[in-house]
Amino acid sequence: MMLERSSAILESKQAFKVPKGLESDGEYEKLGCGITVDLFYSPEEIAELRAHELTDDQIPDLTPEREREILSKSDSKAAPTTDVTALRLQLRRNGFHPIPVEDKGPRMRGWPQKIDVSEEEIRRWEKTYPRARRTGVIAKPTPGFDIDITIEAAAQAAEDKAREFLEEQEHGNIYVRVGNPPKRLIPLRTDEPFKKLWREFKAPDGSKQRLELLCDGQQYVVDGTHPKTGEPYTWLGGELTAIKRENLPYIRRESAEQILDAQAKVLIEEHGFELTGTSKAADNNKRLDFTQESTSDNGDEDLSNFKVAPGLESEGKYERLGEGLETYSWWDRLPPNTKTQRSTTAGAYCEKQQPAQIRQQRELVPNSDNSHALWCTAPR
Repeated sequence: MMLERSSAILESKQAFKVPKGLESDGEYEKLGCGITVDLFYSPEEIAELRAHELTDDQIPDLTPEREREILSKSDSKAAPTTDVTALRLQLRRNGFHPIPVEDKGPRMRGWPQKIDVSEEEIRRWEKTYPRARRTGVIAKPTPGFDIDITIEAAAQAAEDKAREFLEEQEHGNIYVRVGNPPKRLIPLRTDEPFKKLWREFKAPDGSKQRLELLCDGQQYVVDGTHPKTGEPYTWLGGELTAIKRENLPYIRRESAEQILDAQAKVLIEEHGFELTGTSKAADNNKRLDFTQESTSDNGDEDLSNFKVAPGLESEGKYERLGEGLETYSWWDRLPPNTKTQRSTTAGAYCEKQQPAQIRQQRELVPNSDNSHALWCTAPR
């Protein structure tokens, strides 16, 4: 295996030729996506080789004998069970899918697929990802209601409204994670995963506030030190190690939308928030008309609850979040001083103003005489 890897590394080096004048920059030069150690070694092997004070440039130059000497010693050592490893193992036993996290996000490649990993792999994480001292869980089977609101009264109102819905379930214990108060998160469970749902607001003080339902494709931190506050994450309602996934409230997309709408109603009516964005308009066939001029296109939605953010009033009643503008509509809405004569086509305008850019565009884009194809080169 090691001999084959050495041959592959040598062949890769020979495939990269250094342009004349750059020979002094190294034996071989890599531009952007050349030879990297992760093409030939597993993350565990890279971590062990780096632990021997080898740089990524030195690792490919190891002889098979020296490589074998280093890695064989590593294989003979059992990974220790520290506090962070013990916590991750306990989370796995409790039905969660833990992952190592650095700062607020995982550095592990392919982490969304790390479902039901073995205990052996979890034990190796501390050596493979030594800087990842925080622990997250994959949100696909355990969604999280993330109340990303920095105003205490409003954050509490959002939590209370979520509790009203969740406490109606006969089976489900509510726990709250706090990292950077008054922001908070409520973990849930589902066997019917869905993409992230969200509502975005502007508070009376002008600050941006957000509600999110994290699920398929997301994760959230459950243990460690918050990177902003420097304080540990805390849990209300029970100890983290005692929380079991099977005891969390169950959530479906439909009920999640209902909770988000109810929370939005409270924030708008009682705390003066303005709704500025929603995943509902982008994901559903139903579009929200934020001008309040008509409710006919929005089902039974009472849009008197939704306020239009300042500056958007003139966009017209047909403009809805999540819907783009056609090319020529976009052009027609530009101020006169940014346009040429209306009789000039977009293609001719660009040809006159930026001939080199257009020629390059035509080499890459079929049928680029079409003004739509050339639109991206017009000044905006």
